[in-house]
Amino acid sequence: MNPQASDARGFPRTSMFVGATLRRGEATTPVKLRNMSESGVMIEGVEGLAVGSEINIQRGRLAAVGTVVWSAGRQTGVRFRYPERVDIWLKPIGSVQQHQVDEVIRQWRAGEGESVPFVHATPAVTQARVPEIIRLLSELEDALTADVLVLAQHGDKLQNLDLALQLLRQLR
Repeated sequence: MNPQASDARGFPRTSMFVGATLRRGEATTPVKLRNMSESGVMIEGVEGLAVGSEINIQRGRLAAVGTVVWSAGRQTGVRFRYPERVDIWLKPIGSVQQHQVDEVIRQWRAGEGESVPFVHATPAVTQARVPEIIRLLSELEDALTADVLVLAQHGDKLQNLDLALQLLRQLR
């Protein structure tokens, strides 16, 4: 597939110019999201992503996992693992980290910046650690719900733990 191919995916695409962070393993780089549908996105700003490689795209608190389906120069097509809501990705993001990404993108647009190399992330929870976090929280949930007194006293809070686990499982 290439960026000029007809859109046979069946999902409407929304043009955008939104800054985000591309993560490959522990390495990150700022990118631009150029158009998106619920099934995928075209990104700009990094060269040499191998077709078939798995990547993570982050914008503030939003994150999507996808697979590279084509790459041409500084443009890359990504198919999402799970459907994404485009309208949410278009909303303004208020995090400091996102403002830094947006500033790099602004400089890039103004011709002040070159292609930004991947940098190694500071220690943080990465997508690869989500299964481990799920396992640990599931063990905690099982232990707590096995105790009738804990269940009776903290049942509503245990429901929150269960909801958090469901959300984490969607990230896998």
